[in-house]
Amino acid sequence: MAWLTALMVLLMVIVVVLRYAFDQGAIPLQEAIIYLHATAIMLGIPCALRDGVHVRVDIFQSRLTERARAIWSKRPATFCSWCRRAF
Repeated sequence: MAWLTALMVLLMVIVVVLRYAFDQGAIPLQEAIIYLHATAIMLGIPCALRDGVHVRVDIFQSRLTERARAIWSKRPATFCSWCRRAF
């Protein structure tokens, strides 16, 4: 996924150069950057859940028992695996 981010940076540099150096807009490139950003996020979410490096909001989880916390932590991974199978 790092190549998606590198491609986004390259496209953004091209958009900036076109806009300020050549006074030309590049709407399709800007839309491509938006779609690449969304793709990088959607591909990154399952990887973060798999590796356990995603950000968790501890408001509810800190009040749960160990058993309930174990059940609660499995929910996002189960949902993401269902989404991968559905599509």
